Amino acid sequence: MDPGFVSYDVGGAGPMPCCPPMMPHHEACCPTPMPCPMPTPAPKPKVYVVKKGDSVYKIAKRFGTTMEAIIVANKLHNPSLIYPGQVLLIPKVSTEEFYG
Repeated sequence: MDPGFVSYDVGGAGPMPCCPPMMPHHEACCPTPMPCPMPTPAPKPKVYVVKKGDSVYKIAKRFGTTMEAIIVANKLHNPSLIYPGQVLLIPKVSTEEFYG
């Protein structure tokens, strides 16, 4: 195990210390094991109700996301077949994803 490696306990106890356990004959890599910071959770997607005249393209443009992100988040088999009243999840995309 490399120093700085994070291992998550499948039993649900949480993250293991960043420093690996000490071997009896090795120098200490760090004085006390410190838990690694948890990653920031992804932002929750918005919910949008489709209106007459909407398209996935127009909705993506309105919310600053991509058509692909909306299609994937909603498992749309045919993005041309959205209908008024349909509820769509509108995920946020990173700048790199948005501008390709």
